[in-house]
Amino acid sequence: MNMKIIKTLLLIIVLLISCSKKMDKVEILISDLNFADKYIQMETIEKLANTEDPRAIEPITKCLISPHEEVRITAVNALEKLKAPASIDDLILCLDDGSRSVRRNAINALKGFGNEAVETLIASTKSEDWKIRSGAAETLGEIGNEKAVDSLIFLLDDKNEDVRLEAVVALGKIGPTKSIQYLEKLKQKEVKQKNSKAVKEIQNAIDKIRK
Repeated sequence: MNMKIIKTLLLIIVLLISCSKKMDKVEILISDLNFADKYIQMETIEKLANTEDPRAIEPITKCLISPHEEVRITAVNALEKLKAPASIDDLILCLDDGSRSVRRNAINALKGFGNEAVETLIASTKSEDWKIRSGAAETLGEIGNEKAVDSLIFLLDDKNEDVRLEAVVALGKIGPTKSIQYLEKLKQKEVKQKNSKAVKEIQNAIDKIRK
């Protein structure tokens, strides 16, 4: 047999063995997530994210509902690293997490997706859950896409003050001049209610837009 052919076959065999080992490693790591110890789970999630293997996405996503805050945070950060668009919906649900740290990490993760997450976030501003509306508004402000402006203006009339203020801050960051009239209208309402905190935030946003 030609020596060149032999070398080629050997190279193929080496590559197949290498791929096989990689697959085995991922499968072993996925099975390690079944350990009850949260520290093992956290370490395993990080190792799975480092493989950048698409098979890691689903098992890591399941960890978002872990009873352990640290595990949920690790899972959020891992999904941010893997940058799988399929994770966006699950990360948005994390905006309702009972842990502020999980919510904060979810916002940062969604921000990392940039414009790819905008449409889903805009849809989330209509969620029945105020925490999701608030988190979506904040994230849209961080991303800065003007497609979100109308939805953020709509949130200025939200029944929840936290949601309204996040929409105010987001509009201040995006800077659409057409939002000034709506911000002024909201400011007048807050002045009547003697809500100095809200009035200050609204004026800050208006000043940023006018610069």
